[in-house]
Amino acid sequence: MLKWICAVALAATAASPALAQKPKDRPAKQTKPFDQAAMKEGMAVIRKEGECIVTYVVSKEGKAKDIKPDCTVPEMGPYVARTVESAEWEPEIFDGEIFDTEPIKQIFKFTAAGPPADPRGEKAPVLVKGVEPKDVERAISKTKKEG
Repeated sequence: MLKWICAVALAATAASPALAQKPKDRPAKQTKPFDQAAMKEGMAVIRKEGECIVTYVVSKEGKAKDIKPDCTVPEMGPYVARTVESAEWEPEIFDGEIFDTEPIKQIFKFTAAGPPADPRGEKAPVLVKGVEPKDVERAISKTKKEG
């Protein structure tokens, strides 16, 4: 019995530093990832490479607020801010109280989008129907017959 009491006391002592973490020691846990649609839209419009260092605070509601993008291409700032707004986090709780996090810095890198759109406004062809196995076998049999 004494061994069990000592084991429990030792386990509680070892776990106490983890339980006594300060809020700034625990990063916010993201529950919904960033939606990349706004970033892709910005890359298609701006067509430049660069990066943004975004500073934001996760509110008690689990949403980003006080979003401040600092971008090498300033025009990309609004697109990156929309991307940060799209995510969600678990609210931070410490000592039974929900609080806003300390400012978080995150780096977003972006590249120039692909080739410019066709000036005539035509879209690239899209595969509607794939190759059927019977078509492949028919082509093989023709090849064997012809040599």
